[in-house]
This record gives sequence, structure tokens and C-alpha cells, in this order.
Amino acid sequence: MFGCTSGASVDVDAKCPITNGLSDGENKTLSFDETLSVNAAGANVHATFALNNPAITLMLNESVAFEDPNIVINADFRLIQNGETIRAVGHITLNTATNAVTVSVTVYVDGHPVASISGDPAAAQWVDAGGQPLTAADLIALEKLFDAFENFGNTLSNLIAPVGTFAGL
Repeated sequence: MFGCTSGASVDVDAKCPITNGLSDGENKTLSFDETLSVNAAGANVHATFALNNPAITLMLNESVAFEDPNIVINADFRLIQNGETIRAVGHITLNTATNAVTVSVTVYVDGHPVASISGDPAAAQWVDAGGQPLTAADLIALEKLFDAFENFGNTLSNLIAPVGTFAGL
């Protein structure tokens, strides 16, 4: 079991390009830069994955803070491809005393809000930029976007896991 004493912290930074070794239009190089910081008050992760061919960039900035009695999670995820940036920015508060959960998430395309949800996730609904409920097709597209975010998060966890094992965490 791993525990932090007051003032204790762990910082991990990983940067690396991975290439298929081919040239010209056949070259595929994935560059990643990931930083993880953990201390008794919370954790921060910043990650960027950039593929050159086709040009796709995934970026994540996420933090977890312990603010008694709340656990506060902030996330900013960006998917950049084909000249378009899709971004989701979220804030989640979990009150450990009352078990109340509040969320505020907005999805942007090229800087313009296209969908948002705010309040108790059990009662709130996704709405478009005009405040109207999303259509079934919009909700399916949103689900696929959040699946991509989840898969990206799982990839980040898998990259960091060996460090924890090696360090005995």
C-alpha cells in the first residue's frame, strides 16, 4: 500500500518518439510527452500524443484535488485532426459527506460550444449551444467521443503502471 505523508510527492515525466522507420509518406511517428505529479493534496497529469501521419493530436490535462469534504476533478481533453479541434472541459465535485455529485462539462468544436451538461448527473441532461436537448444522433456522437477519451485515459494509465510497479508503489 502506498501512502503520502505531508509534503511527500511523486513526479514522473516520460517523453518519447516511436516510429515505424519508413520514409516519405509511409513514415508514422508517434511522439508523446506525459507528466504525472502526485502529492497528499491530489494529482495532476498532462499528456500529449501526436501522430504525424495521419496528423492527429490528443491532449489531456487532468487534476484531482482533495478539498475536505470534497474530491474535485478537473479535465480538459482535446482531439485535433483534419484541421478541427474537439475539446471537452469538465469539472466534477464529489462531496464525501453527503454523497452529492455535481458536474459541469462543455464540449467545443473549434472553440464554439456545441453541448453541455451541468448539475446533478442523475437529473441533468445534455443540451446544445442553444439550450435545447440533444438529439439521439447527437447523444450517440457524444458517447463515441467520450469512449475515445476513456480509451486515451486507459492508455495513459497503462503507460504509467510500470513506473509504479518498478518503484514499489
